[in-house]
Amino acid sequence: QGLLDLRGIPYTGSTMLASAAAVDKGLSKMLFQVAGIPTPHWVSLRPDQADDAELLEEALREINGPCVVKPNDQGSTVGMTILDSPDVDALADAVRVAGRFSASVLVERYIPGRELTVAVLGDEALPIIEIAPKDGYYDYENKYTKGKTEYHCPAVLSEEVQHHVQNLAVAAHHVLGCRAYSRIDFRLTEDGLPFCLEVNTIPGFTETSLVPMAARAAGIEFGDLCEEII
Repeated sequence: QGLLDLRGIPYTGSTMLASAAAVDKGLSKMLFQVAGIPTPHWVSLRPDQADDAELLEEALREINGPCVVKPNDQGSTVGMTILDSPDVDALADAVRVAGRFSASVLVERYIPGRELTVAVLGDEALPIIEIAPKDGYYDYENKYTKGKTEYHCPAVLSEEVQHHVQNLAVAAHHVLGCRAYSRIDFRLTEDGLPFCLEVNTIPGFTETSLVPMAARAAGIEFGDLCEEII
């Protein structure tokens, strides 16, 4: 986007600033907090701190339970580890794995519950999609292997939870300064409490991707969706 801006070439979607903020998970989460958008508690570490046992113990006390360890600025769950019963050694290994992909590592409290994603088009949220892997977590394999994950659109939610999650999605879209469209990922607890994980400013955009799926559920066909974004 920065190069296109410099060349004066129009493009769809978010600006360089919004995309840079969104891909920086730690920065995004700080902005979510300022805007009152719930996000899982987290600690930031550097890869070279994987050998600092005292610091890792402090991080585990801070998170206080299962955690997700991931690179600060990657997508598609690359370099991510979920620790159900974390200890110092397991956390050190997970930080090293994530550190191969980023100069900063997030240790984030794991939120048990349902995986939701919400596409925002303009200033409105499209129908919510529930992501349901048939086995394990929604990792790289389950994301990109056909038949490994089921997608329910619209997700079966109470009207109250549905509106709340959609409003949070639009708020996250705005607080990062996104433009035209984005896709926001959430975890939803059994009690119906949503936690915003991150915003994707360039989500997958084939006819079988999630944003077009949500648009279809709202009665917007793929060609019309493209025209709307343009």
